Amino acid sequence: MEQQEKQRQSPKDGGEASDTESRKRPSSDAAKDRPDKRFKHMGRNEFKRVVKKDWEERKAMMEQTGKDPAAPDGEVVDARDSDKRKIWKKTKKLIETGTRAPREAVDGEEKEERKPKRKVAVLIGYCGTGYHGMQLNPPTKTIEGDLFEAFVKAGAISKANSDDPKKSSFIRCARTDKGVHAAGNIISLKLITESPTVLEDINNQLVPQIRVWGIIPTTNAFSCYQFCDSRVYEYLVPTYCFLPPHPTSYIAKRLAKVAEEEDDLEGWRSRYEDVPGFWQKVAEDIRAELVANGFSEEIIQQVLISKAEDPEEQLPTLLHDSPLAKLKIGKNGSVSAASDSEPQTDSDAVLETAEEQTQSEEQAKVSVAEGTRDTSNHKYTKSLSLARKLQKQVILRAKRAFRIPSARLERIRKALELYEGNHSFHNYTIQKTFKDASARRYIKTFKASDPIIIDDTEWLSLKVHGQSFMMHQIRKMVGLVMLTVRYGCPLSIIEDAYGKLVIPIPKAPALGLLLDHPVFDTYNKKADQNGRSHISFEPYKDTIQEFKQKNIYDKLFMEEQKLQTFNAFLSFLDNFETTEFEYLTSRGMKAVPEVHRRQNNEGGRSNEDEQLSALLELEADEENVDS
Repeated sequence: MEQQEKQRQSPKDGGEASDTESRKRPSSDAAKDRPDKRFKHMGRNEFKRVVKKDWEERKAMMEQTGKDPAAPDGEVVDARDSDKRKIWKKTKKLIETGTRAPREAVDGEEKEERKPKRKVAVLIGYCGTGYHGMQLNPPTKTIEGDLFEAFVKAGAISKANSDDPKKSSFIRCARTDKGVHAAGNIISLKLITESPTVLEDINNQLVPQIRVWGIIPTTNAFSCYQFCDSRVYEYLVPTYCFLPPHPTSYIAKRLAKVAEEEDDLEGWRSRYEDVPGFWQKVAEDIRAELVANGFSEEIIQQVLISKAEDPEEQLPTLLHDSPLAKLKIGKNGSVSAASDSEPQTDSDAVLETAEEQTQSEEQAKVSVAEGTRDTSNHKYTKSLSLARKLQKQVILRAKRAFRIPSARLERIRKALELYEGNHSFHNYTIQKTFKDASARRYIKTFKASDPIIIDDTEWLSLKVHGQSFMMHQIRKMVGLVMLTVRYGCPLSIIEDAYGKLVIPIPKAPALGLLLDHPVFDTYNKKADQNGRSHISFEPYKDTIQEFKQKNIYDKLFMEEQKLQTFNAFLSFLDNFETTEFEYLTSRGMKAVPEVHRRQNNEGGRSNEDEQLSALLELEADEENVDS
């Protein structure tokens, strides 16, 4: 020991060395082999081999000396043994139990034969109804949970790896939230694919609303999340959402008044020429329906001249399944916090609304005789209420029977094209400013398909292809196109929204949004060079379209038919008395500074404007599609 101490104190050149120089001098060969240094940059397998070797050395020393060198009272020979003792203590459990606890075998279960795995991209589609999103989150029911279970049952994942998806390098391309659908999504993982019927076996283990379209071999380094270039989303919307607002609504009267003040009355009317006389015909149908049911002329006139829709009546649908459902609805659509003691409208009550409306016609026919003969206040009020219910039924039937003219469809397509390119979408999301560089996004295409008919209602499929999207961006883009077309605004308002002025844009309902498919162009180009298969949904487009029609479109329409979400959303906006949407009148963007100035003079935004913002911006779920 004394000799070792002298060697450490005497420098190699025979001279004296300072303490600082000694610390800077390279370590000896023994120090170079210190376990903590060797383990620092080792891979997992090499680490296991080296530590196992040290463990065997430790056991040999125990046999020779009878003492455990890692024990607190073990004899330490030099610094290397001291360092090794520390590592032994840390890795004892690792060597004895392994890096991960193995899955416990069931009694009587035979040891499974190890089969080769390979990295693949699994192309999937699903209807999210009834599921709590895509991402695995036990014990809740999720898409990934059912998929992983199907992989194990089909033999594509061994039982030894069935307890943890990470063992199979399980990665998703895009996460979707509760109830959100995906016609095309991708997960990448290691699967056992030696069976020629593996695809069929997996689908046999899945429910019909989840399908695996294909399994494509990839490179070992492939990650569907990191290699994705862009995504395509689809938004389904009924064509009646592009009808002009009802003539008795607040916004219709406001649009006409401002157009007259700005000498734009003829121009404003010209933008409605593609839907001539729609509301006039609806008024005639309402009159005919009420006359046929024996209502008096006084009741009929009262129904035709008063507001056809009230924002207060639309709030239960808009607040469905949201924290805002606990708000109290007051007069004129005012909203305030409700106390815990007050009963709240639950989802069952909302779903019963459609059934109640379908029963109202029978009730009206039964009560019409008494309601029209008696002129007392009670009978008059009851008769008027029944007449209004019939009016709403006629309006809803007319909207569902509406077929969009080609001129209006072309106007929608021109509006969507204005989104294409690189723009600042700070008005289409939250917590972004005009100067924020992250608000600039590139939209490759935004197209509207030809109309499709689902259960007598006409729908449009709007597809947007972009590199990335911000929160709420897609729904706000669709929302502004809806209002621009139906309010008769110049399409230039969409381009003006890229400017510095901050404007409120309502989000279209989340009901119609779904992930269509991700895009892997860069990977596919390299795949051509290496002779690998493309990652594309094109070979499965016919099967996917059939699946979308049966499992997504039809179910989406059924939900819309029960809740009338789109109708409630637009009726609320049309009848809520606010100055927030003055930029959609003939004044355009020059109305925005005026509104801000008036709000400042009045000491801030009105209660109605604050309530509108709360209803349009706050929701229970923040969909993941915007990413």
